Amino acid sequence: MLMKYRQNQARSGSCFLTSIFILLLPTLVPGQGAPDIVWSRSDHTNAVNSVAFAQDGTLVASASSDATIRIWQSSNGNPVITLANQETGVLQVAFESNGTLASWDVTNALKVWQVSNGAVVRVQQIPGLGWRTAFAPSGDLFAAAGSTTLYVWRVLEGALVRTLLPDQDASPSFSPNGRMVAAGLHLAEEYRMNVWLLADGAVLKTFTNYKSGISIVSSPVFSPDSTRIAALTGPYGGTEIWNLQSGNLWGLIPEETSAPGLSVNVKLLVFTPDGKIAIMSDRDDKIRIWRLSEGQEIVRLALYDLETAGINELAMSPKGGLFAFGRLDGKVIVARVPVFITEARLSASNFILQWSGGSGSYQLQQRTNLATGTWENVGASTTATGVTNNVSGASLFYRVQSLPN
Repeated sequence: MLMKYRQNQARSGSCFLTSIFILLLPTLVPGQGAPDIVWSRSDHTNAVNSVAFAQDGTLVASASSDATIRIWQSSNGNPVITLANQETGVLQVAFESNGTLASWDVTNALKVWQVSNGAVVRVQQIPGLGWRTAFAPSGDLFAAAGSTTLYVWRVLEGALVRTLLPDQDASPSFSPNGRMVAAGLHLAEEYRMNVWLLADGAVLKTFTNYKSGISIVSSPVFSPDSTRIAALTGPYGGTEIWNLQSGNLWGLIPEETSAPGLSVNVKLLVFTPDGKIAIMSDRDDKIRIWRLSEGQEIVRLALYDLETAGINELAMSPKGGLFAFGRLDGKVIVARVPVFITEARLSASNFILQWSGGSGSYQLQQRTNLATGTWENVGASTTATGVTNNVSGASLFYRVQSLPN
């Protein structure tokens, strides 16, 4: 039985009566509107092409066609430093763990910047390449596709690590564990995703479309634990998620339409760090949030259609509490990831509750009446994403609060 869902500024979880058996499949969700915005800035004068969080989540960088890279405090949007790229538009950025930031621009220049003072540490020209590029999540590797070849460089030294042959211009991405690189090939009414091991350049897996008549429209996306890979497909069809070990289809995020007869192409996707939620930006200028579960229906939890027009890039905080997006009008927005209950059930006299999203710090609360009364804390705050609680006796309602960082 599905109980009433309550949202507290996109931070509260659901409330549940425990005197009956409950299995939650969250479908009663926040309505259309704007995401829970923490801050927004309009300092860029042209399109934002890339956004990235620092490894510790404290900073956000935005790269723009206005030839600047702006770095902000992720918690409040206060400016930290602006890096001027000599009147050359910047396409991609990534933080490294040593206090530097890497960038790729329209002149095919790979640059390393010192974040503390804006100094350029090194510049490497890599001619003959286009827009199909990617930095590793750690910022230490860079991949770029030529017409039939995929190259991988080590950013700090500029050394060529691997030369791979996808046979066609392909869109690359790196696994979070740093062991794999993938490339999605754009074919007529089909796609092919190759996954290589960086250690020796061997092909680990090759995937093609599960649903016929679709191609891939963006770079593949690895799950945070590097066990799954998502293919963002079009011009119609759902997003296909594959198991990297078995090679089997793990799950299918269903296609949604913006109007009868029209398809919604997913152009950007990020996972929360626990891999249980996917946040998508679609070509109908909406953000959709999905609950992911192997072997179960993948359910849309939220849809936002305000402040979402012209999203050009999307990024997830390493801690999972925030996500950032950059728009074609130059605006940078950081918003909170809502808390969503992913499972709630009774087992004997125990109430088992699982959740995902939020700040990473939570408080379980209870009260005996859903409509009135004071919410009482159950135990201390926790960084866990689940709890098993004895509920013998009186009926109780529970909720999960996401606490400020």
